[in-house]
Amino acid sequence: MSFSIIEFVKQQEPLFSGALTDQSVTWAKESQFAMQLFQKNDFLTKTAIGNPASAQNAIINVAAIGITLNPASKLAYLVPRDGMVCLDISYMGLLHLAQATGSIKWGQCKLVYSNDTYESNGLDSAPTHKYNAFGNRGEVVGGYCTVKTPDGDYLTEEMSLAEIKATEATSKAKNGPWKTFWAEMARKTIVKRASKYWPRAERLDNA
Repeated sequence: MSFSIIEFVKQQEPLFSGALTDQSVTWAKESQFAMQLFQKNDFLTKTAIGNPASAQNAIINVAAIGITLNPASKLAYLVPRDGMVCLDISYMGLLHLAQATGSIKWGQCKLVYSNDTYESNGLDSAPTHKYNAFGNRGEVVGGYCTVKTPDGDYLTEEMSLAEIKATEATSKAKNGPWKTFWAEMARKTIVKRASKYWPRAERLDNA
């Protein structure tokens, strides 16, 4: 099985190269990252064997979107979902893409805890957020994403815990990333909503 999935990945090189939009994303590296992901996750491999078209599309999307599967970067992953292999982009990946295309100059997304001191300064300003990074911060009460636009403006989007939970409730996976990587999924939810208000943010709709 491992040999067959490796051969399958190798066969995608022509399609990957034809879809490439960012020359810093190379087949030599991304094919190795993809193989590593399959080798470490038996269920991902079984999903790819059962639905090879979805695995092919996911690999092509790495090139088309211009993002790396490098595990050290934590920008994107290949994940099994609803019987398909999907390219899943993290909240850091979404911010990276927006920066790479000039939609924003920089951005950050943080969760807010009950013991933090948080003060909203309006949608067009960065909030005041003070906390003890090494102490007991309490329970999550919400989160926010602040970005700086090319014009030098700040845009801040906030979400309460109830709003984040409402998005979590729509997930079909009972034991998916919301169970194992809740904080990361919460941040991604906030960033995806915030991206709707960024310049040229429509390019993130399929991310």
